[in-house]
Amino acid sequence: MTTTDMFAKWDPWWWYKDVPASIVAIHDDAEGFRVILNAEKCPPTRVSVAPGHLIMFRVYDEVSLSYLNPSGLQPGHSFYQAESSKLLKEAETMNVLHSVGRSSAHYAIYTGWRCIDMICTQEPRFILLSEFVVGGRKSERPERSS
Repeated sequence: MTTTDMFAKWDPWWWYKDVPASIVAIHDDAEGFRVILNAEKCPPTRVSVAPGHLIMFRVYDEVSLSYLNPSGLQPGHSFYQAESSKLLKEAETMNVLHSVGRSSAHYAIYTGWRCIDMICTQEPRFILLSEFVVGGRKSERPERSS
């Protein structure tokens, strides 16, 4: 039985709700997996998955996304969580974490230039880059001010 890639909107931060984002940089090293995002009228933001919580990721250009033909994507929105995906099934089959009871989820950041799929055991965190640089974490998932 084949799994169809079906996505639902993931709204991790109100600043990026239905705002097309751009991926500025991707890092994967001893500090964990990090993506730097930017968007019009949005401050540069660090999206991170803590060390030990990223099972696998893939990066490709948006043209390749059309070949994957996922359902549930919406114009102008960049963030998704998979309700079902071939990549998640593949990761669960290949990875020992699944066999010891750690659940994982498929998160995606799809922009007009680059796409990133992340299989993680923990939801990625969003922090303003300016806050991160000075050691602050106040901006993590802030509430919208009225």
